Amino acid sequence: MLSCQSRYEELCNPDELQFQLVHQIEELWMKLIAYTLLDIDEILATGKYESVITPVPARAPGTKVDERAAGMLETMSRKSIRRFAKRLGNGSGRSRRIPRAAKMYQPIWNSFKTNYLDKHG
Repeated sequence: MLSCQSRYEELCNPDELQFQLVHQIEELWMKLIAYTLLDIDEILATGKYESVITPVPARAPGTKVDERAAGMLETMSRKSIRRFAKRLGNGSGRSRRIPRAAKMYQPIWNSFKTNYLDKHG
């Protein structure tokens, strides 16, 4: 992750590194959420439904950290962001992450439906 960040002399303004850090943090939390969903799917397949309760609360505080990190972007001026945004190109962006997250949840719902709802009426 550190090698993906610009070197000091390459930054066009002080906000650029902050912008990069916030987006890297968001990507790491999304990865944790995706892995948590995989864990939940495996647990549902085993039929040990009460075990699903464990991974979710243990990893949920990460979403609060992500919200605070995203709030840091609000401290930057649009003019400042425009100066480096073109150089960064098309990142993952929140707008692209929402459909990706929806796709992640569908298999979990299917697993829950098959392994719990359908079995137990």
